[in-house]
Amino acid sequence: MNKYTNFFGVDTAKSEFVTALHGQKTTNSFANAPEGFIAFADQFQEQLEGGLVIIETTGGYEWELIAFLNGRGIAVHRADTVKVKSFIKSLRRFGKTDAIDARGLAMYGYERHSSLTLFQVTEDKQFHLQLLMRRRDELVNMRIQELNRSQGPLSKLLPIASSFSNILAAFDSEIDIVEKAMQVLIESDPIYDEKKKLMLRMPGIGEITANKLLALVPELGTMTRRGIASISGVAPHPYDSGKINGYRRTRGGRPDVKKALFMAAMAACRTKGKLGDYYRKLLERGKKGKVALVALMRKILVILNGQMRNLLTKGGTVLLV
Repeated sequence: MNKYTNFFGVDTAKSEFVTALHGQKTTNSFANAPEGFIAFADQFQEQLEGGLVIIETTGGYEWELIAFLNGRGIAVHRADTVKVKSFIKSLRRFGKTDAIDARGLAMYGYERHSSLTLFQVTEDKQFHLQLLMRRRDELVNMRIQELNRSQGPLSKLLPIASSFSNILAAFDSEIDIVEKAMQVLIESDPIYDEKKKLMLRMPGIGEITANKLLALVPELGTMTRRGIASISGVAPHPYDSGKINGYRRTRGGRPDVKKALFMAAMAACRTKGKLGDYYRKLLERGKKGKVALVALMRKILVILNGQMRNLLTKGGTVLLV
């Protein structure tokens, strides 16, 4: 068990971050920039040695601060927003200010530190792959918005028609550039390349889905079937009480992974192979279509997890059975 002498909560925003040291009522505000990082480290140099800093995810505004703290050997936990909000509500603190959030994060670290994992900002291929996939999704979403606008009732007017065409072409070009960069990165690494080839053998999985799973589920092959299903959001959670057996539902997990698995399952359920048969048998047993589809999503993920484990342990190509 890690033992820390102090616990800091840090609420980050675009221009500043607010810190709270557990056990103290006062909070401090610093610029979310290199000079602010240095000021924070200098002011609390003694407390940060052997301390744990809890930083909530805030759309990327926390990355530079985490990298700075990592560089100084300071332990950092990047907290899940949902968990932290639930924890703060359990303390019956219903107000919402940066100072309240920072103190709540400090308390969260103090009470939960034994089970919290440390976060490291890395510059490895996995991190780059995640950034490229995130950028691709952003571009695709913006293209969809522009495409919808281009189909509006006034979109054919001469003053703006060419603008829509030019912007859509620019999005297509940028998406292509990002996808090629992802492909180069994957092919440059023998393990990534083998993992992707393995995924593409799975019915229902194409280039985009394979890239998403590579980028967003690096744990494939390193966890149990239940664990990988849980972090991906396709594990059924019980809802039982006394004599009542409630309806089991999936919840939580990584939304983008669930979307990718949904698209894979939609394609796989129409095939004539084992996955298609599995889906149809569930329907024959009276399962609702949505329930059967989620079960198929979980089936695909569990099969991939097992195959990835074989690939990583044996170091060879594993064929889909």
